[in-house]
Amino acid sequence: RILRRMPKTGPQTGLAVQRTIPKDDQQVRSERELRAALRSGTLKNLRLLEVSAPTYIDCSAPAATGILFGTKTQQRQPLWERFDGWLDLAEVSACRIDADVTAFWASQCVLPSKRTPRPAGLQELLAATFDAGAGSVLLAGWTCNDRLGSSFDNLVRAKLKDGDAGDALLRAQREWLERAQDNPKMQSPHIWARLRFWGR
Repeated sequence: RILRRMPKTGPQTGLAVQRTIPKDDQQVRSERELRAALRSGTLKNLRLLEVSAPTYIDCSAPAATGILFGTKTQQRQPLWERFDGWLDLAEVSACRIDADVTAFWASQCVLPSKRTPRPAGLQELLAATFDAGAGSVLLAGWTCNDRLGSSFDNLVRAKLKDGDAGDALLRAQREWLERAQDNPKMQSPHIWARLRFWGR
């Protein structure tokens, strides 16, 4: 899954509708499909737009920040040679979406060795996403693909459904840490501290 959409159907039913009605759980798996979805207007009036494609935040060369699309047949090609594989910041900014929250679940910061980290890559990804029409942005600083990481992400999704997006992450973290009192593995910040929230 690359992109997933949750229509604005109300705070109590949005996630349930997304899971049970296939047409409301659109999945965009390539840059071509993204262009088609943008032309058709299906990325408008959304509660949550989920980006599960690998998103690289370059902390050394901000212009190298982007979203990795594309098929397995293109994996041997450099990113800049893929006809359907790399969404740079200018292309992100040019997307016309309307989403209360845009979530980058698979984003991670990249820093080549012996380089001084710079915040510009993160700042430019946020600026491009807001330019595209996001009301707020939920962004991961690193990947966490195990069972506990998925459970925490699902808890955040539930909080986004139940109330205000501005404090959904905080409410999810508090609930998670309450549950984790007797489970050292759940207490790891690698799980519950990887997401950050930005609003307008």
